[in-house]
Amino acid sequence: MKSHTPGWMRIVSDVVAQSPVRRLIQDGRPAPEPDLIESLKKIPRQLQALEEHLAKPLRLAVLGEVKSGKSTLVNALVGEDVAPVDVLEATRWIMEIRHGSTASARLTMSDGKVQEGTPEEIARLLHERRTDEDFVARCEHVAVTLPLPSLSRLHLVDTPGLATVTESAAERTRRYLQEVDAVLWVLNANHLGQTDVVEALADVARTGKPVIAIVNRIDEVDAEPARLEEYVQAQLAEYVQAVFATSAFAARSGQRTQNPALIDQSGLGRLMQYVYDNFELQADDAQLESVRWQALSLIHSDRSLHEQYADRVLFLADEADNFVRQLELEADRIRNEVEIHIWNELNRYTQSVSYRLDQEAIPRKVWDRVRATVDATSYETELRQKLEEAFRGHDWQSFVDDLDKSVHARLKSEWESVANRVGASVDQRFQTLHEQNAERRHNAARPSSVENDFLQELRDTLFTGTVIGGAVAGYSAATGVAAATTFVPPVLIAILAAAVLRTIAKSSETSRNLGAFLRDSIKEARQGIERRWIRPTVLPAVDAFNREVMKSLTTAFSRRTCQGWSAAGLKQLYREIDRYLLQLDQVRDEIRKGYSAYPSQPLAG
Repeated sequence: MKSHTPGWMRIVSDVVAQSPVRRLIQDGRPAPEPDLIESLKKIPRQLQALEEHLAKPLRLAVLGEVKSGKSTLVNALVGEDVAPVDVLEATRWIMEIRHGSTASARLTMSDGKVQEGTPEEIARLLHERRTDEDFVARCEHVAVTLPLPSLSRLHLVDTPGLATVTESAAERTRRYLQEVDAVLWVLNANHLGQTDVVEALADVARTGKPVIAIVNRIDEVDAEPARLEEYVQAQLAEYVQAVFATSAFAARSGQRTQNPALIDQSGLGRLMQYVYDNFELQADDAQLESVRWQALSLIHSDRSLHEQYADRVLFLADEADNFVRQLELEADRIRNEVEIHIWNELNRYTQSVSYRLDQEAIPRKVWDRVRATVDATSYETELRQKLEEAFRGHDWQSFVDDLDKSVHARLKSEWESVANRVGASVDQRFQTLHEQNAERRHNAARPSSVENDFLQELRDTLFTGTVIGGAVAGYSAATGVAAATTFVPPVLIAILAAAVLRTIAKSSETSRNLGAFLRDSIKEARQGIERRWIRPTVLPAVDAFNREVMKSLTTAFSRRTCQGWSAAGLKQLYREIDRYLLQLDQVRDEIRKGYSAYPSQPLAG
């Protein structure tokens, strides 16, 4: 039994385990392109199977026609009665005989049930129930372990054959042929030339497994063994590697009676020597070479899968960047439109205040009375009340509330429109790509809907809270007024009040210019509001709102197209995959140059 596995195999397995995509899977994180994950998972399992295969002895399958003596030959090769022998077709299940520290047997049924016992107990059960068609049909596999030195190097597999009375039994054999290393094809010496086995042998030959033809039961015919071998070689040379004439019955009888002459006459010795020379001694080298090329094929497959994965990850990263740039353009446009709206609304309000005070707060008769009495106290009080109502009281608060609602409604309407557009655009982009290249199966390529993910993601952002309401305190702080509820720009009150006190002149020029002076003062107040509240507080609040919306839309895009990955995360994953591909290339090139450069390492256990 082989005791070493090549060092390069361990290195390949270690490198494959470092795949950044597989690490995502192991860590339980969602992968941005889930459709390739199953294919990527298979590579490590296939490599492990190759490594395990190197640690197994050579497996020989025994095939042949009904009543050709297959089971008897198996018993003779093993030197023990382990395979059921009956005048009817005994073997209608796979029986594998392998080495073990103790003698045991395990019967596996097609429904998954298992029965264990000694080889004698299982053999007796199979013999006793050989006529129970339902039981026989459910027998799937029999594994027998024996502490025999011969089995430490070779495992034998007794099969139903490919020309059995039941197609289901033949199908079991076809499946198992993929697992064996060579085939011993048993022919009945009594029926040579009477049964066409060419088609069945051709099926086996197409699997690439070497075939040894064994003409069994030669003790029952008069022809010389050499003549039988020549005849079969001539008929089946295209499909078989060698031909041996034997009597498994005589060999087994000689083993039971410890009669070396009988064993020698049976022809079993020549067969065993051929197997030893051509399979057992060469098994290590043959399997190692086979595993080497299979490992290179798996490396190639793994590289191809990771290249595809890297291309898709980079594509998603580019799409995510483009999506953010598109949102930034939309945010700039919306911000400009909202800013214009705010200026227009503020101009409208201050103009209305100016007009109202000009017409109501200081009519000419009021000014004439003030000028005549040279007592501006009552007028100053009246003026302050009007100004404070305009910029601190109910009128101002109503303006702020209305402005807040109009700004929020405009932002909500604009971003809902953007959400619908980008949702449809993203779906169309990925769907078109999917149709143009069938090999790119992007998870995001799904039909768009009216109530799409992007609009749904915006609900909390768009429908809760306000935009300007939170900026009112900022206005109060900017004006320097102690009371949080004071919205009067002190500069306006100071200017207008001082003007009144200074213009107690008796000239009519002051009266004529008072309205213009008031309007100019309100204009100056408007500029103060813009400078000390709108720009430092209100517009940043609009920007913050837009950033929250962009964040929501970006989250929706990420979840919709790449399992929640950001553009930065995708780019980092792409770089890690690129480094992994370089590692694969290095290992592949070293194996191609000569895998012997890697020392062999003992197998575990």
